[in-house]
Amino acid sequence: MADHPTEAAAVNQAMMTTFADAFPQSYWDSYGYNINVAAIRAGDWTHVVRGTDFPYFPPQTGGGETIHGQYPTIDQNLESKGFELEVTFRPLKNWDITLNASKVDATQTGYGEAASKHLQSMADVFLGSPIQYAGIWGTYEGAKNSFLSDIWAPYLTQIALIGSEQPELRKYRFNVISNYRFDSGRLKGLNVGGAFRWQGKAVNGYRIHETEIYGETSWIADVNQPIYGPTDEHFDVWVGYEHALNSKVNWRVQLNLRNVGESKGLVPITYQPDGTIAQSRIQEGMTYDLSMKFTF
Repeated sequence: MADHPTEAAAVNQAMMTTFADAFPQSYWDSYGYNINVAAIRAGDWTHVVRGTDFPYFPPQTGGGETIHGQYPTIDQNLESKGFELEVTFRPLKNWDITLNASKVDATQTGYGEAASKHLQSMADVFLGSPIQYAGIWGTYEGAKNSFLSDIWAPYLTQIALIGSEQPELRKYRFNVISNYRFDSGRLKGLNVGGAFRWQGKAVNGYRIHETEIYGETSWIADVNQPIYGPTDEHFDVWVGYEHALNSKVNWRVQLNLRNVGESKGLVPITYQPDGTIAQSRIQEGMTYDLSMKFTF
């Protein structure tokens, strides 16, 4: 900011006050960073880093340790309600049918109070103070745009989700399983069956809308305009045969076909705000397994 001395002075003053208030010494100490906040408050920028080395990957202390690469996350309060019904009946001798249906409603009832307070203080720094005009070291991006897109907008989306349907959750599920066993005639010992598995659509993205953030218009996700993914449905079939080899040994063989008629492909799991696919998962397609066993 050499060409803008007035703005540079404002950023410098905001670092000494607003930034130092939002990130006190205890904050840096808890993460193992050797930052001297007293030097920041004094504007002594040559002594901000205590010592000669800046720990880019410091040991996290104060309850922030990693466990196999897992880092602390913001807590959420979720509430789930639902029901599941299952019925098994036999319309004919040797014919068994099982029906299963379920519904679940999951909503976010709250967000971490401590985290929300901390994020608000960060917003006051990077969106509400002259620090917003500072550039990010090594990039051409300003602190405001970086904070808004990477932290604040996702946070506002989570806050807006309070009381709304949780994303990526399939509310409805239904399964039916049918199997018939032959116990007489030429087909004695044979069994044939099939299954149908269905899951309803899930929220896999959101449209965006304009809103005012710290006096400026920005685009963020609109939880009132969800983008739903496709339903999930599959068919399975099987055929088996069982035969007594003698009075003590029984032989059984069965062929199972899963996801009948399906091919390998991609299934969307997240969408961009314009409805185009952002991420997909691999659909395995039809598979089969042949098993044989002896019981005695």
